[in-house]
Amino acid sequence: MVFFVNIDDNNKWDNIVKGFKNFDVYYLSGYVKAFQTHGDGEPKLFFMKIRILKQLMFL
Repeated sequence: MVFFVNIDDNNKWDNIVKGFKNFDVYYLSGYVKAFQTHGDGEPKLFFMKIRILKQLMFL
């Protein structure tokens, strides 16, 4: 499973991030949205899950 999540879908974004055992608050939508507000582009969350491997990345 591979997909992107837009910052506008903050519930889905945060649920994915919180699904990691030791997630970092810097990955939550509220923190990332502050960068968008200050003109640093539109954040997207890239999520990939293949069997037992889960990967999270901002673009």
